[in-house]
This record gives sequence, C-alpha cells and structure tokens, in this order.
Amino acid sequence: PRLGPVVGPLLEALAPRVADKQQVLAIGALNAIGAVGTGVGKAVRPHVRTTLPAVAVALGDGKAAIREAAMAALERWVAEVSFEPMLPLLPTALGMEAPAGRASALRW
Repeated sequence: PRLGPVVGPLLEALAPRVADKQQVLAIGALNAIGAVGTGVGKAVRPHVRTTLPAVAVALGDGKAAIREAAMAALERWVAEVSFEPMLPLLPTALGMEAPAGRASALRW
C-alpha cells in the first residue's frame, strides 16, 4: 500500500528534525523522509524543494551515520522522482565547508 500524496505537513515536521543534536532523532527523521518518498512515489515531487534541502545539509554532518542516512534518503527520493528536480540542491551540497560533506555530495 502506498501513502497518499498529502504528506506536506508530515514532511514539514520531519525536515527540522534532520538537524537535531541527538543523533538518533536526526537519523530517524532521515529514515522517515526516505520512507515517505518511497511510500508516496512520484507524487512526492512537489515536496523536493521544501524537504530535501535539510537532507542535503545533513550530508555535511560530522557524524558518518547521519551522512549515510542522508545519502540513503536522497537515493530513495531519486528512485521515485529522478535526479532532475534535485539539481538545484547541488550548489548547497557542494558549498559545504566540511570536506566529508562535499565528498558525500559528489558521490551522490
């Protein structure tokens, strides 16, 4: 069963949690964002601009587990909506000061 396309409020609530200081909450939010992308399917495309910038910023986190969860969430969304709507996120992802973040963005 798929989720309905009306997930805006859920994604709006999850996006700020990606930057939470508690690693478990940040990873949980990233996993949930990835699952929503998969669950909604192609209808999640309108939420790319509002949800994924927070995920792109998480690619620059100092903790490898958060970077990996962010990468997994992005890959799940790419599988549903393609890479094209995510191109505007690349300057944000590549402009990070953290070398690990830039490396994660380039791998993505």
